[in-house]
Amino acid sequence: MAESVPKAQRATKSTELTDDGIQPLENRLEIAGLVIIGIVVILIIGITDSTAKNAMGFLVHRGLKPLIGNIGIVLLPLGLVFLSFSCLKHRNNQLWNAIAQYFLFACFLSLPVIWLNVRIVLNKFHHPSDNDAVGMLGASIGSVFESLFGQVGGIVVLVVIGLISLPPVSGYAPSQIVKGLANLKNMLTPEIEDEPVKKKRRKRNKPNKENDVEDDIEGLLDEMGYSESGTAIEEIEAGITKAIADQDGNGQVEETTQMQFNFKKMLREIGEYKFPSTDLLLKSKNGVAEADKQALATRIEKALANFGVEAKVEDMIVGPVIIRCELRPAPGVSVRKIKSLQDDLKLALAAKTLRIEAPISGRDVIGIEFPTIQKKIVTLREVLETKAFTESKSLLTMCIGKDLAGKPIVKDLGKMPHLLIAGQTGAGKSVCLNAIVMSLLYNTAPDEVKMILIDPKRVELTLYDGMPHLMAPVLDDWQLAKNALMWTAREMTGRLDKFKKARCREISAFNKKRPNGEFMPYIIIVIDEFATLMDLAPNGKDVMRLINHLARLARATGIHLIIATQRPEVKVITGSIKANIPARIAFSVASHVDSKTILDKVGAEQLLGEGDMLYAGPSDKSPIRAQGAFVSDEEIEKVVDFLMAQMEPEYKQEMLVEQGEIDDLDGITPDDDPIPGFEDEGEDEEYFQIAMKLLFAKKRISASLIQRECRIGYNRASRIIDRMEELGIITGMDGQRARRLVENNDFMDNILNP
Repeated sequence: MAESVPKAQRATKSTELTDDGIQPLENRLEIAGLVIIGIVVILIIGITDSTAKNAMGFLVHRGLKPLIGNIGIVLLPLGLVFLSFSCLKHRNNQLWNAIAQYFLFACFLSLPVIWLNVRIVLNKFHHPSDNDAVGMLGASIGSVFESLFGQVGGIVVLVVIGLISLPPVSGYAPSQIVKGLANLKNMLTPEIEDEPVKKKRRKRNKPNKENDVEDDIEGLLDEMGYSESGTAIEEIEAGITKAIADQDGNGQVEETTQMQFNFKKMLREIGEYKFPSTDLLLKSKNGVAEADKQALATRIEKALANFGVEAKVEDMIVGPVIIRCELRPAPGVSVRKIKSLQDDLKLALAAKTLRIEAPISGRDVIGIEFPTIQKKIVTLREVLETKAFTESKSLLTMCIGKDLAGKPIVKDLGKMPHLLIAGQTGAGKSVCLNAIVMSLLYNTAPDEVKMILIDPKRVELTLYDGMPHLMAPVLDDWQLAKNALMWTAREMTGRLDKFKKARCREISAFNKKRPNGEFMPYIIIVIDEFATLMDLAPNGKDVMRLINHLARLARATGIHLIIATQRPEVKVITGSIKANIPARIAFSVASHVDSKTILDKVGAEQLLGEGDMLYAGPSDKSPIRAQGAFVSDEEIEKVVDFLMAQMEPEYKQEMLVEQGEIDDLDGITPDDDPIPGFEDEGEDEEYFQIAMKLLFAKKRISASLIQRECRIGYNRASRIIDRMEELGIITGMDGQRARRLVENNDFMDNILNP
């Protein structure tokens, strides 16, 4: 494999490129050229066999020669040689291919012209059968044109046909071919440059240095395969010059927007920045063979039958870590009854853990998931090399892992638009975070995506310090993190103002228009431990306010958040966080309460750990179970060292200086006012809100109901009930009956009509 993968791979990622930026699919023309050379050699062997002793001699002298004559049998190999040479030279000059195609067409068109011309001069070839010179083909076509237009008229018409057919056959105008033939010497003997000179011509400078860009135009176009002759290169040079002039304010930007964008793509494709190769990553190891599906199916059906449940296993999917059994219950069998047998199935299968999804979303079957005997590690490399990643056109394509069926889970961060990762210590959060960051490094250049890494634990993200994608060193201090987040919030506001002036709705439309030549990179903010950052801050609510402010408004501006935490608590993952970050990944947690906090559903408490996850996208009705992609510290170091050897980071020092107070930000929401009576009890405030939702939904409430839904103790649930009664929201105690909602109460009136 090549040392690096140029960025031209983004347009057609299904094909890898060589170091010279050449696609393997282009080799088909060279193979065709070699095949044509072989055909020419066979023709020459047949032509030299005048006695027709062998098969080729017989075919040429008895079949081909009577058809095209003595002249045609000489012109045909000559045209094929010219065509093969053009196939082998197609990368250096496309004009070769056009001339060769037309030459081969002209060879056959010349046969009737020769027939008519000789008839005029020598009065020979009186009949089409007299075809030793031009064969039956030339004599037949010539006789047709002679009967229609006469001898001289036939020649004139054939010549006109030849001129008219030049553009459609060759793809070039006659003036372009004439100009190309004038520089035939340069086409046949291209100037040989010394290696230092070629390296200097390929060097790409920063996009803002327009004068240097103008000097590199000639070398860049040579690398792209354009000839220095012909009008095509002149048009491109004129467009680039006009684009640069427009960026300086000397023209209308709208007329050259597309040319500016295409020229930037050319610069990136052949510039000095090289994308890391997957050779820097570990290869995947062969997993264990699939378990005996029939035996497992029989064990499950038998275990259910022992408890009076009739069901049939319809399918069994063996993934890298988990086996999913799809079970169809018999008519009349309750789904609740099968779910109640979870522990019995776990015993029958001798499974470490077992999860029942009843029913599978959108289907009429029940899913039973349990671990394989030996798990297979899903490496980042095998996900990066899948078509789902290589053919994705989005810059923010992320590799997450593989689902139970072994299909890659590759998502677009721009559509999420933010991501929350949560789970207990050692479950795989940091590895998942590293896989996401690494996939962005494999897909984007430093001028396209910038990153802000915040690592309060000072452990995981320090490996990326110094890579060219960073806007600042890895931040581990609250004050620096606060300054960076506030700077990003002001950058977001500035971008929104620019969108308004440019009449654009989002960053992709802005970068396509490129008003005044400006290009906006995406900004990715990664926070490894959100809860620790809240602990470091003097006021944890300041962190929450900044994150909520960015999450609400930053999507259109190309600013995206990736937040990870090992404390899935209601104080950390609040309702506003979940409302603004709909895409979530849950790893193994201690209880189903934590699972509900992350996903609003149970199931994460039954995960195995070590990368076993539940992914819930913005549009997913139920979470997808998957095995996260694994990337080691050694792999990260290799990739980061590869990037650092090419380019140094350009830090924005202004984002690390004091940014003032959070309340100075435009549009930031104020602190949420605490509920009366709970000013000093933050946890009770969260549970009080949940209890209020239950009350409005069921019109009645009790301490036991709050206990079951919130998973809290009786004392805390009783305090919430007492507070509701004091505020006049519910009725007083009436024996063992549940408290009822008071429809018209002063508390609600004060909230609705402050």
